[in-house]
Amino acid sequence: MPNESIVLNFKGRVPSKKNSRQIFTKGKRVINIPSRGFQRFKKESMQRIKPIPKPLEPPYKAEYLFEMRGEATFSDIDNMIASLNDIAQDAGIIKDDKYIMKIVAEKHPASDEYLTEMKITEIGKNNE
Repeated sequence: MPNESIVLNFKGRVPSKKNSRQIFTKGKRVINIPSRGFQRFKKESMQRIKPIPKPLEPPYKAEYLFEMRGEATFSDIDNMIASLNDIAQDAGIIKDDKYIMKIVAEKHPASDEYLTEMKITEIGKNNE
């Protein structure tokens, strides 16, 4: 049986969920949530992702292609990957990003616009 794959396309610069956070207090509690920029990016991305009947079966291979405007040196590729993994999980594409066993990622600077492609593939129990 062939391994199933899903390709997700994202528009705009992928913000870091980890590094840009809003921190405030409510009484004695400290509230720590993702930045407005990340929340906006996630909301727009979730609206474009077509729902699937059930998540892909783990484990997974994830491939990322980041087309970046200008000199892409200011964006950490690992932070962008983590943001996309969380969105794929929240959209029900994958069961949990902890099951991503293989990663291939490329960052291309000097593109006309920010575009990102994420391909997630079921790799089976033997990581094939």
